[in-house]
Amino acid sequence: MLRLIYIYYGTLLPGWNTLRALSHGQRHFIVLWLKYWVIHALLQAFGVLTDFFAGGLPFYAALKLILSVGLWFSAPYSSNHLYNIIKKYVMGKLEPIVEQGFRWHATLGRAEQWTQGQQASVETRTFKSHGRNRNGSSRATQEGVLQRK
Repeated sequence: MLRLIYIYYGTLLPGWNTLRALSHGQRHFIVLWLKYWVIHALLQAFGVLTDFFAGGLPFYAALKLILSVGLWFSAPYSSNHLYNIIKKYVMGKLEPIVEQGFRWHATLGRAEQWTQGQQASVETRTFKSHGRNRNGSSRATQEGVLQRK
């Protein structure tokens, strides 16, 4: 029964409100509901860990239900506050790590392009040294076709 309450109030009702905001083009509510879904996903992931480690504690299920109901009935505004808190404190600490990852991937992309460019120039030199071009036909054959035209 508890699972049905979680599904209805935590997923179906917010999903319907999100679709309604999207269909009416209400940008303010779209942003709020997107923040709700980010918080919802984080709480679901965190809930798996807490269920595993603290699931046997007395009143754990009741506390989880109270926190969930408080979030659901004040949604999307309560999730907006949680999102801003997480963004301010957690992302502030993780932002340098994320930026370093972006720079690392950018350098990998440039290195990959450079190696592909080097490989292409090596292939071109190989074809020229063997008297053939990239498609494998000899230069003499191509020159003959060009002279006939």
